[in-house]
Amino acid sequence: MFVLATMAATLTGCGSTIDGGVDISGGVTFYGSPALAEITFQRHDEDGQPVGRASTAMTDEQGRYTLLYNAESCGALLGTYQVTIKVLDVIGGKHTDDGKGNEETTRRLKVVKLERTIVDDTREFNFALTH
Repeated sequence: MFVLATMAATLTGCGSTIDGGVDISGGVTFYGSPALAEITFQRHDEDGQPVGRASTAMTDEQGRYTLLYNAESCGALLGTYQVTIKVLDVIGGKHTDDGKGNEETTRRLKVVKLERTIVDDTREFNFALTH
């Protein structure tokens, strides 16, 4: 479980595209409905070990996402990635005293790992998931 408030920055967008990379966006559905999901694009070496920085995103209410490389840059570098999608369900929340609203607690419904390759003309990856 994690707190959605920590992922709020991923929903607000970013500055520019990372040097040498491309903007990547798309959508995630779970049984045909927009999914609340955490998405990670991570490159790996030939031994399966992570290489470099991952690009991450959190879907919005419509199941849409835009990958962030860091706080200032959108997108991902060119290459082949292991994509991890964690479909989440909101299971509770609590009011915060700092005036920032509610924090929602989630649980994972499904975790999917697959491979995608980003090339110069790649701009969108959509994922239609079921059990």
